[in-house]
Amino acid sequence: MKNLTYLVAVLSLVAFGAFNYIGCGGGESGSSAATSDTAFSAPTGVVAAAGDTQVIVSWNIVSDATSYNIYWSTTSGVITATGIQISDVTSPYTHTGRINGTPYYYVVTAVNTVGEGSKSAEVSATPIKILTPVLTGTYDTSGQARKIYVSGSYAYVADGLSGLQVISISNPAAPALVGSYDTPGYATGVYVSGSYVYVPDGTSGLLIIDISNPAVPTMVGSYDTSGYAGSVYVVGSYAYVADESSGLQIIDISNPATPTLVGLYDTPGYAYGVYVAGSYAYVADNTSGLQIIDISNPATPTLVASYDTLGSAMGVYVAGAYAYVADGSTGLQIIDISNPAVLTLVGSYNTLGSAMGVYVAGFYAYVADGPTGLQIINISNPAVSILVGSYDTLGSAEGVYVAGSYAYVADGLSGLQIIGGIE
Repeated sequence: MKNLTYLVAVLSLVAFGAFNYIGCGGGESGSSAATSDTAFSAPTGVVAAAGDTQVIVSWNIVSDATSYNIYWSTTSGVITATGIQISDVTSPYTHTGRINGTPYYYVVTAVNTVGEGSKSAEVSATPIKILTPVLTGTYDTSGQARKIYVSGSYAYVADGLSGLQVISISNPAAPALVGSYDTPGYATGVYVSGSYVYVPDGTSGLLIIDISNPAVPTMVGSYDTSGYAGSVYVVGSYAYVADESSGLQIIDISNPATPTLVGLYDTPGYAYGVYVAGSYAYVADNTSGLQIIDISNPATPTLVASYDTLGSAMGVYVAGAYAYVADGSTGLQIIDISNPAVLTLVGSYNTLGSAMGVYVAGFYAYVADGPTGLQIINISNPAVSILVGSYDTLGSAEGVYVAGSYAYVADGLSGLQIIGGIE
């Protein structure tokens, strides 16, 4: 009997211990679960979207989170220990008071009453100014405004069958015609240098017109190129003519009365636009894209490299290490030309219309976009071009020139359009 009583007592103690062990184990598991609650998954789907003096940060909801912290900096590599904290926020969060043109970097963490989880992947955005272009003035030329060049108080318009139009823009709200010259061909381009304006005149080649008196333009010389003169760029004693099917023509203009051909390079496509910088001529060669030609010896221009853009290269502007190509249906193409022998596409913006011409000033590329008018693209980061403003002109924007606070647009049958609010 004593042995039986002892056995029952032992079994009772074992059972009690087992019960306590199970209960204690449950408590530790709960404690462990509480600890795991602090190990949130990092927020996913984090996006930083740039605005005007602000960045909007958004992310996916984390289960059991009651709020979120944002950590930010103007340098990459943000961590919670060194980033500037914005606490107790929800998605999306608008970070206001930022400086346009400055990159901002962000990480996000999830928080509840137990603690803070790990940080998300870093994202960044650069606030940009949103522009509101407005029409300031117009002048309806008698022909079809193809290209434009602004010098001083005058806008010089290549006006198709109506030749050269000289328009006073001293009051941008009321532009007025002061002179004209009816060229024999079809004026498609224009460039002003000194007292002369150089007009590619289609089948009539290059015309040189004296504008020392803007009210009475007078032709002083011409050179009948072998192709169809469409665009020109003047440097020193030479005029570089994009001559469509005849490629690049280099004409000595040291004596404006007797211009002479000194060299040529027959590009594979149709040379529609040309820009000269340093020892190179950059030719927008339609379906053959961008052609870079060494002109250090004008008598023997040689091809250095080419880049076959996706569309039809219609115009080109060079600024710094980049060539900005108006590429027809594929919009603006930005090509790294820091090594002219090895060209690389670094960015693009596919405009809604057909990019016919481009002008670069500051952080912006101004694109004459055919039926959709003027498009203004922020190119501060060439790899991420952003549309920041547009103005839908009445006609078809074919050329653009920026001077001061205005964009001057050659708008086809609607003549000259002067647009403000562009910077």
